[in-house]
This record gives sequence, structure tokens and C-alpha cells, in this order.
Amino acid sequence: MARSFYQGEAGKFALTVLAFILIFTLLPSIEPLALFGAFTLIQAVNWLTPLLIKS
Repeated sequence: MARSFYQGEAGKFALTVLAFILIFTLLPSIEPLALFGAFTLIQAVNWLTPLLIKS
């Protein structure tokens, strides 16, 4: 089961890297700082939501 978890995480990481590569090659006018800032903000919200919502 742990191996499946790590394979899934590796696949998700590979898809994220592929998405960044495609974005930077297909949209050359994109601002890298804005893209990485938005990505970081989305990840932070995803990590902090369980702490903010206490059932």
C-alpha cells in the first residue's frame, strides 16, 4: 500500500512538472513569479484548510 502511495505522489509530481513545462513553452508571455506565487498560494490553502475547519 505504501508503494502505491509513493507511485501516486511521483505521478502527481511528474504531471505538475509537465504542466509547468507546457505553460512556459506554450505561453511565453506568462510571468513566472505570478505563476509560482499562485501555485504556492493554492498549495498553502490546500494544506491549511484542515487546520481552519475543525469539525
